[in-house]
Amino acid sequence: MNQLLNNLKKIKINNLFKKTKKNIDFEKDLNENEKHIIGYLKQVLQYHNRNDIELRVAGGWVRDKLLNYKNNKLDLDFAINNTTGVEFVEMIQKYRTEKELKTVYSEYTIKMNPEKSKHLETVSITIDDFTIEFNALRSDFYDENSRIPQIQVGTLLSDSLRRDLTINALFYNINTLMVEDHSGYGLADLENGIIRTPLEPFNTLTEDPLRAFRILRFATKFNFKIEPLLYQHIKTINNNIIKKVSKERIYTEFFLMMSVREYSEQYFSYLLDTGIINSIFIVNDYIPSSATLEQSVEIWKDSLEFIKTSNNLFPNTKEIENLDFYITLIFYPLYKNCKLKKTEIISVLKEFKSPSKLIKQMERSFEVSELFSILILKYINQLKDSSNSNRDQKSLKEFLKEEEQENEIYELIFSIKKYPDWRLSLYLSLVDLKYRINNNKIIIDGLAVSNNSNNNIKLINLLEESLEINSNINDETNIAIKKLINNSNVNGWLNSVLDSFNELFESHCIPLSQVPFLMDGRELMDLFPSIKEKQAKDSRFLNQLIKTTYFYQLKNNIKTKQELINYLNKDFL
Repeated sequence: MNQLLNNLKKIKINNLFKKTKKNIDFEKDLNENEKHIIGYLKQVLQYHNRNDIELRVAGGWVRDKLLNYKNNKLDLDFAINNTTGVEFVEMIQKYRTEKELKTVYSEYTIKMNPEKSKHLETVSITIDDFTIEFNALRSDFYDENSRIPQIQVGTLLSDSLRRDLTINALFYNINTLMVEDHSGYGLADLENGIIRTPLEPFNTLTEDPLRAFRILRFATKFNFKIEPLLYQHIKTINNNIIKKVSKERIYTEFFLMMSVREYSEQYFSYLLDTGIINSIFIVNDYIPSSATLEQSVEIWKDSLEFIKTSNNLFPNTKEIENLDFYITLIFYPLYKNCKLKKTEIISVLKEFKSPSKLIKQMERSFEVSELFSILILKYINQLKDSSNSNRDQKSLKEFLKEEEQENEIYELIFSIKKYPDWRLSLYLSLVDLKYRINNNKIIIDGLAVSNNSNNNIKLINLLEESLEINSNINDETNIAIKKLINNSNVNGWLNSVLDSFNELFESHCIPLSQVPFLMDGRELMDLFPSIKEKQAKDSRFLNQLIKTTYFYQLKNNIKTKQELINYLNKDFL
């Protein structure tokens, strides 16, 4: 960027704004596709002898070129003068036809204000598989009830000032090969790393509150500083966001940043600091109306810590670099710490227009992560017991595969295995464990499972005997836990846990689909009349019994129905 900016020349200043034209050698920085498209459009102008038309690439492409930011997608947005988008596309079509060119060509028109005239239409064309947009220079005007502007024909200055940020208000004139900064701030803000609006920030944000999300996005993406007055105004527009911006647009903006690991932590931190998180996920029913900005975002602070913990704990993988995982990370501590019930979380996500698939996956992840937490904390307890009795400590693999382990271990493992999202749940439970280690919240004599533990996966002889809720812990106990799991490298230990479960489930655990049930529920009820009585008292009993019977079958390597009946008669029923 510095090399490019050092070549800047020819500064002109008008009475209103610094109108800066700078001679920057873009030719050597154009890739082959860009050279092809720009060269093609210049040929169109020459063919029609239209020297009065100036083509300017606008916005993000110019910004990214100056920053030397690599963008794999060819995204060219042209601002044109002295003609309309429709007329220019017709010129392209005529040139192609008369020159008998074989380029792939298609076009479509987006009518912005069709009741006025065609000069206000945006036209997109596809040339050789690359989509390009053409817009006439314009001015935007807003009313107080909508973020969709009324559009009029404009000038280079008005077209610059209507844009969201100064760094997005730059033009590259393909006729003169010059970068033009009609706002007077764009080039300097790029050089100094500043996010600023071309016009007064309050009106800019009030007219279109979606710009607040874009401001936070670009500040995060480029690690730029937001101009202080602009940042203060962002903190005041929550009501306008809720009033003017659709949930679909908010979801799109949220997705762009929270699905990328390197951006997620800073972006979420901005959402909390500005309070915009409360216009994304509507939790007003759970926040006092008198709450200050700081109090209103307090509920989300553990979520930020979970995001930080996850980013520091795991290498980048496709399982965790996606919006589904980060949504789960955001809401899991609220569920785990009983700040929101699962039904309340689902309601919030539905209001956010989250896909039903994501919501169902999150529900499963919450449930299965609880089971992983039980297994891992049981192993920590086993380490403690071995340490106290001076016995050799078993590895996690040995602990999980030990033939003499209690039946509940088998129940847990096979309950987890049947869920397609078990790996996502494992990541979640390890993040939770690391967070609790860091914050002295882990429990050594009980199991750190919340009051929200879901009864849909209630297992016989498990929840009643294994779950112990206790939030009190002293420093001595926490130090002892860290010593047990090798405090010098907690992340390494947790990743070894991850590897052990991966190996167990992928190599050593028989898929449930490959093992048939020897007896179904009807046969069990026919053979054991007492089951009917228990089922009448508790409708869940039969389902639990079928599950437990299946695990007994697997654990004891029972091959026939009669063997299973004998076993149940003798040892179970």
